[in-house]
Amino acid sequence: MDGENMHGVVGNGSINMLPSWGSGGIIYTSFLEGKPDIYIGSKKITADEHHYYKAAFSPDGSKLAVAVNIGGQSDIWLMDPSSGKLMKNLTNNPSDDLSPAWSPDGGQIAFVSNRSGGPQIYVMDASGGGQKRLTMFGSYNSTPNWGKSGLIVFAGRDDENSNIYTVDTGGNVQKLTQDQGDNKDPCWSPDGRYVAFVSNRGGTGNQIYIMTADGRYQFPITEKAGGYTSLAWGK
Repeated sequence: MDGENMHGVVGNGSINMLPSWGSGGIIYTSFLEGKPDIYIGSKKITADEHHYYKAAFSPDGSKLAVAVNIGGQSDIWLMDPSSGKLMKNLTNNPSDDLSPAWSPDGGQIAFVSNRSGGPQIYVMDASGGGQKRLTMFGSYNSTPNWGKSGLIVFAGRDDENSNIYTVDTGGNVQKLTQDQGDNKDPCWSPDGRYVAFVSNRGGTGNQIYIMTADGRYQFPITEKAGGYTSLAWGK
């Protein structure tokens, strides 16, 4: 978490993105075979014609939530992690639903949907029931990540800048960054004390930052700007 020992874990000559940690290692989306599929390590687990994006294991590792585009429209599905078979469409909505993120107890899933117009943060039961909108502001809210404290951290664009916010399941929002450039792709530390995120503040290009859970202290952990995106904090 201090930025040391940076090294590659996947290098296959293709685009690899949207990593998260789970049973068996790092799960991610890769275009290795020409379309986005889900991989764990070097093993591809999807085996159909659909386009797959963000995937996330439940806290106990028994379930896998994935965003899958079928016929030009994306929903959140449950997938059998061993066979790659789609089991249940959780959102089943004509709008696009993306970026699943499990609650710490595995009982709920946060996600992004444009069913109200622009992308906003929603939450539902792990069975797909009880879907409700949490954020009511901004033109583009994305990349939710659910922390140990019960708060969901996300990136939200309001006016010119993208900032990092938290929201609870009651819809109460707190702003953590204060318009210091564009701030995006937040994720909680496993203990809930810190948030890592990407920022281009200072005009030096994207760097990885860490801040305390209340946003009071913020500092970079990378020394040079790079193409940093889609952070995932391992245990």
